[in-house]
Amino acid sequence: MVFVLDVWPPSPYLRPFLGIGFLGGYTTFSAYMLDTTALLTEGQRVTAALYLFGSLAAGLAAVWVAAVTARLIIQAVRSRAPGRHGDGAG
Repeated sequence: MVFVLDVWPPSPYLRPFLGIGFLGGYTTFSAYMLDTTALLTEGQRVTAALYLFGSLAAGLAAVWVAAVTARLIIQAVRSRAPGRHGDGAG
């Protein structure tokens, strides 16, 4: 999504298509809730809470790391591009 927002030309359809349609198909929220419900049904409240909030925290952390990494890659590529300031080419 960093490339869609920061690099590629704006498009009113690309972000919803990739973010909701294509990439959204890889998420399995229903399985996440079924697993949590199964743990609660078995009386494993602590494990269910750890799974519920731990998965959320891990997912958000992964998204943050990926976004920061993508922006660092974009910055490195742009700084090495010919004709950019600071590379001696003008």
